[in-house]
Amino acid sequence: MKFYNNLYMTRFCERRKNKLCRRLKVGKGPVTIFVIVLAEGSDLLEIYHASFLKQSYYKKQELMVMGIAETHSRAVGLCTKIILDLYQDTGDFQIHSYCNGKFRD
Repeated sequence: MKFYNNLYMTRFCERRKNKLCRRLKVGKGPVTIFVIVLAEGSDLLEIYHASFLKQSYYKKQELMVMGIAETHSRAVGLCTKIILDLYQDTGDFQIHSYCNGKFRD
């Protein structure tokens, strides 16, 4: 699991950023958190409940986390912000090429 350098987070999650990231990486993510990740093979974002990341399938995947929110509706709001920021910076919606090299472990 890798995290975007400028990780998008709600205010609630920002105060707990280091703890949340650490717990998500080791598979002990809190049950009330939603994670926004880059979809593989397309310029889309996916929202996962943190409890899904405990499954063996997700533990084997190299997830690229763009944002963290405490509710699904706030995760949708963060997705909107990510897409708007992307469009303002580049003029298009090619998120994979924009984010290339901007992730850390």
